[in-house]
Amino acid sequence: MRESTGPIMGADRETLATWLSKPGQEAWMTIFEIEGFFFALAAGPRLCPPAEWLPLVVGGDVPEFESETETDRIMRALFSVYNEVTADVRQRDGALPASLEFRDDLEANLEPDAPVSQWARGFMKGHLWLEEDWRAGGDEVMDELGLSLWGLGIWANRSTLESVLEEEDESASLEDALAGARSVFPDCAAMYAKAGLSLEGIARERKPRRPAVRADRPGRNAPCPCGSGRKHKKCCGRIRLV
Repeated sequence: MRESTGPIMGADRETLATWLSKPGQEAWMTIFEIEGFFFALAAGPRLCPPAEWLPLVVGGDVPEFESETETDRIMRALFSVYNEVTADVRQRDGALPASLEFRDDLEANLEPDAPVSQWARGFMKGHLWLEEDWRAGGDEVMDELGLSLWGLGIWANRSTLESVLEEEDESASLEDALAGARSVFPDCAAMYAKAGLSLEGIARERKPRRPAVRADRPGRNAPCPCGSGRKHKKCCGRIRLV
């Protein structure tokens, strides 16, 4: 499996990352947390509408932007990242972004500012948010997720990892655990995506098909149902279902 597919929507990702680095955006997830969070959503057992996940990304209510132009620019960038992560998961075997680089010193990847640690924190937020949906798949599915969650989530928090190692195996070293997790990281991503998409497919087949009701879809110029106050075409209407 490939470990990366190239930069995520280059200019749009850079636009979002630059905006997030400005003072006053601390409530938002970081760009790497967003990518990890979106990976968990795209590989999860059900498709989540933006109205559900947007408050988690922005840390509450959608913030007030300086202008309509900035609103359009930042939301377009956010949804572009979402669309590309979803495409990586669903069309390219759960491939990880090229922007996710490991530091040579494996322990350095546990630092709070490390890209991999940030990605893992976002991923675990997404997984835990959908945990009930995962558990609906049964104990067998949860058991199969064990290795994937270990290989991907191990980087999220150093103190938690050290506590787990101390409780489970006194002979296991931090260095060995990180080396093992690093070697299987891309495979864990692929296995996680495969498990989630399989569950989603099963649920979709079981769900009774109903004819589309045109009235349920907001018009392009209608207020977005996510509650942002913007027009649908400039908010959640940017989402491209892959």
